[in-house]
Amino acid sequence: MRSSWVVAIVLLTAAQAGAQAPGSMTASGRNAQDQIGQQKILQGDLAGAEVVYRAMLAGAGADKIWQAAALNNLGIIAQDRGDLATAEEYQKRALALDTELGRKENQGVDLNSLGDIAAVRGDLAAAEDYYKRALALAEQLGKRDGQAAILTNLGIIAQGRRDLATAEDLEKRALALNVELGSKQGQAMNLGELGNVAQMHGDLAMSEDYQKRALALNTELGRKEGQAINLGNLGRIARSRGNLPAACDFYRKSLTLYEDMNARWSQNASTVRNNIARSCQH
Repeated sequence: MRSSWVVAIVLLTAAQAGAQAPGSMTASGRNAQDQIGQQKILQGDLAGAEVVYRAMLAGAGADKIWQAAALNNLGIIAQDRGDLATAEEYQKRALALDTELGRKENQGVDLNSLGDIAAVRGDLAAAEDYYKRALALAEQLGKRDGQAAILTNLGIIAQGRRDLATAEDLEKRALALNVELGSKQGQAMNLGELGNVAQMHGDLAMSEDYQKRALALNTELGRKEGQAINLGNLGRIARSRGNLPAACDFYRKSLTLYEDMNARWSQNASTVRNNIARSCQH
């Protein structure tokens, strides 16, 4: 449930670490290297990203800020690979360093990442605890972008518990913050989650409206992953209405986007393929 807030803090941490590091690489060089690593993660080149961040960690020496930045990114890479045990180890090491350094905003990022790992495991209680600790730090620091990201995640946890009233309230709070901040990416995520809540309520018309609004924003932003998720959700809505031709069209468009991102075998893409197998054999 990574957000633009998490990426921004990781980049800022790298820049700060580069500025303070005693090694031969300049601050701008370290920041450029980190941006290369972030781009590789976004492109799905996890092997390339891992090389970048292992080199950062090895070159950090005694600089704990730089160590924490590298460890956080290595944790993200491990999570994207599905290696949750390794991801958790890296994020806990990053959290320990950021706590020692008193870097509260970075602690929030580490806690949010640990919440993501717990959520993927299905441990909703642990995920909620991590997210609430992260939210408390974001509120203490007045970081509205962090609050929006974490409220979004807490809304997803509430969905998992079928507490739809709480889920809707959390996503609407996050949406209001993202509108205030002008974060279209955040708004798209909240609208998509509100669409999921509406579908769970059985309100397919409202669910479709939310998903289409989210899709429009993700299309405007060129976010293929967001588009793929929204299209898959629209397929699910169409299937619930018994409109299998429309459902299959949405599913196939979604799968094409996952393939374009080299994410054909991701969990979301596998779900779309299974939906195609169940619904589109006609």
